[in-house]
Amino acid sequence: ELSVYKKLEKSGKKISVENLKYLTSKLPNNLYTAKYELEKLLTYTAEKEEIQKEDIDAVIVGKPETNIFVFQNQFLNKDIKCLKTLRILIENGQHPFEIQSFLLNLLNKILIFKTLIKNEIPKSEAFAKMKITYKPQMKVIENAAMLWSEEEIIKAIKELYETEISQKIYFEDIQKNLEEFILKLFL
Repeated sequence: ELSVYKKLEKSGKKISVENLKYLTSKLPNNLYTAKYELEKLLTYTAEKEEIQKEDIDAVIVGKPETNIFVFQNQFLNKDIKCLKTLRILIENGQHPFEIQSFLLNLLNKILIFKTLIKNEIPKSEAFAKMKITYKPQMKVIENAAMLWSEEEIIKAIKELYETEISQKIYFEDIQKNLEEFILKLFL
């Protein structure tokens, strides 16, 4: 809120606290896109001294109804709808390499958790060894460990590495390869 307020103030615009909160609630989490949205708002209100709620509604597209955690849950539930969510994330500025890194990290955690549990280490101790203390993250990993077999996780990790080789060494289309990775896993 403070950085948005300073940007508006620097541009000579006034905005009420209520409208500032409303504006920031509609801005995307991606800084580049948020900056672009603010520039549109400033252009739209060039002739006005104060920004009103109506101005915000007329210009700001708003946050997408999805985020990386929606994608994560769909992916872990082997829901093909994660492809649509993936496309929305990429359209809204999330780079495919960030998503792939996120997936690799997640799959590795699930595999480590499964391995520790298989070796009869209690869940609480397994999470402590993995330095995971956030309960929602524990629940996600625990649920995925029940849904995914060890072989499926290893296959997914290998496929993800092969996808990255295609993208980074052979310069194949990044988004297309990521989508193909998901299709290979779920179809």
